[in-house]
Amino acid sequence: MNQISFKQRVINDLITVAPQFKSTFIDKEYLIFSSKTVNRNYYIISSVPGNFMHLTGIKFRNSVNFYNKCINGTLVETDINIPSNKEKGNIRRKINALPNLVNLFNNEVLVEENFTHNNVHCSFASTDLDITIGFCKPNIDNVVKPMTLMKGYSGFNDNAPIAELILERKRGEELFTKILCGDKDIIINNGLASLVDPKLL
Repeated sequence: MNQISFKQRVINDLITVAPQFKSTFIDKEYLIFSSKTVNRNYYIISSVPGNFMHLTGIKFRNSVNFYNKCINGTLVETDINIPSNKEKGNIRRKINALPNLVNLFNNEVLVEENFTHNNVHCSFASTDLDITIGFCKPNIDNVVKPMTLMKGYSGFNDNAPIAELILERKRGEELFTKILCGDKDIIINNGLASLVDPKLL
């Protein structure tokens, strides 16, 4: 039996995870609130296809084309360049973390602003202790996009606060329609009622 190469194992994992990333992070948006954050009152997580590549550690000439190849199952070994063993290790860790990404909001989530770990600097990060996802600088509407993924929770402060409220909406919708964590009292008491479907209140 021929042994599957590292690149092919990576490809198999990416093709499996890409549709899950789409249904969890591209087709949906999330609001995360903690009363302990300072820079912003809340953060809205909104992902686009090009963000997927940055979570894998793989460098490709076009991030959207990379995502499309993963979704369509057309990614091949010649698409993946691994210049060093260090890069190989980084890719391996990220690929191992990717399947847990879709379950991030099923668990208790810690948050941290101005997150720094090794050479990684993010304006905002969240972790369920199994994985950590870092986000880019928020725009004027408090929207952040994924920029890096790490296994575990190294770099988080011991006193990192828990997300008290996590809301979900379908992409394209104006109001959040589902409470994943927290309750309506947190929404009302922190001035977030205008962002949610009145049925939640």
